[in-house]
Amino acid sequence: MSFSINLELNNKCGTDGRSRVMLRLTRDRKSSRLITNISVSPGNFNRKAKFGKWIRTGEPYHAKYNSSLVASYNELQFFSEALLSDSHNTSAKDIMAKYKEQKNASQLPSSWINYFDRLIIHFKSIKKERYAIRMQAIRNKLKNFLGDKSLDLKDTTVELANQFEAYLYSLGNAPNTTAGNLKVLKQVYRKAIDDQIVNSPNMQFLKHTVKTEHVERDKLTAEEIVALEEVELPEFSLLWNVRNYFLFAFYMGGIRFGDFVELRWNNIVDGNLRYLMNKTGKQQRLVIHPKARAILDLYQGTMTSKEAFIFPLLPKSYFELERLRQIRISGAKNALVNKYLKEVATKAEIKKNLSFHTARHSFAYIAFKKTKDPLAVQHALQHSKLKETQEYITSLANDSERDILGEIFN
Repeated sequence: MSFSINLELNNKCGTDGRSRVMLRLTRDRKSSRLITNISVSPGNFNRKAKFGKWIRTGEPYHAKYNSSLVASYNELQFFSEALLSDSHNTSAKDIMAKYKEQKNASQLPSSWINYFDRLIIHFKSIKKERYAIRMQAIRNKLKNFLGDKSLDLKDTTVELANQFEAYLYSLGNAPNTTAGNLKVLKQVYRKAIDDQIVNSPNMQFLKHTVKTEHVERDKLTAEEIVALEEVELPEFSLLWNVRNYFLFAFYMGGIRFGDFVELRWNNIVDGNLRYLMNKTGKQQRLVIHPKARAILDLYQGTMTSKEAFIFPLLPKSYFELERLRQIRISGAKNALVNKYLKEVATKAEIKKNLSFHTARHSFAYIAFKKTKDPLAVQHALQHSKLKETQEYITSLANDSERDILGEIFN
């Protein structure tokens, strides 16, 4: 499945003395090339430069050109990886032909499926693989729903939403899952509007709503957090470790498992925990809570270097792997931790479906109960909008609390 992508200049110069930059895809010692729209003076191109630094600063638009080339490189790389995962024997020539075919199709009045595929590649190229995976699942449902038919984005009507909603229910999808799938569909449609693929949007389609059900999210009370801390577990056992993981996440603002598992000792700077959130790409910076500091001290002895993982869950070669492989490994570890957290909950006599993400729910619920300040909770959770935090808090409340919160937030 191995291949390589390199940058080089076209041997033919234009009348202005500039040459086009090309992407060269090589597989099994055979290459195929894609000519980009970027042309530079030969002296301002360095094919052996560090990644993203190919165009020298002597070129007035070097930063813009390098950024564009990085995006093109990543797009071709992710397209090739996806294609080879299904067709292991595809040659460099065939990969490039299929890639060019898709690129050309994306320039034409686009079908839903073509545009979905284009966005999936885009989100992978900007390192939003988790969202790309979610989009892929919804794209596959839409593809199965449409069958052999091709629906152009410009021909979208509210009937698409109604019929796709019915199809999702026929698959056994719950109302909330169905609403989430249709929300992504509308996000794709809005992006097509922004890209001027759709010039006369169908507003009825965008206004279509699905009635959702309230699902009370599991969270722990302050008393249950204490019970979790005090339950006796064999030191250094698996149960002891997963309890530590959960409590660390709770005391550090409800950190998500995908971020938690990748934490390294160099993420700790001057008493703060600093990391880039995988889901949003936002920088998070939190003062380390004393109880979280005590948990870190338990793992200090395992630190071999600042680059080492804080919590011993991932292989040392993790960051050398492809991102999709990393996500699969992280997901498997999350499932393992969740499995043993249920045993910890039983021993602590907590009659709730405990999972690692419950730490995030618990933090949000207890933080709001103590501060009564949704803005503070929004900042800690790094939600983009206050409304998102308000809905999050409301979903965690019990019936009597929900009535009061509804009045407050409305």
